[in-house]
Amino acid sequence: MPDGTAIWTPSRVFEAGDLAWHEGKLYQAQWWNRNTRPTGKGAWKQIG
Repeated sequence: MPDGTAIWTPSRVFEAGDLAWHEGKLYQAQWWNRNTRPTGKGAWKQIG
């Protein structure tokens, strides 16, 4: 997991550009979100 990457949790707030690790994949937030599971669509872009 890269430095500065958070493990995704539903209660955490993510700002645009934040990185999150979820189920073995790396995602980047596209805008402010909370309780939005990373899927590679919408609020999250899969980058790894």
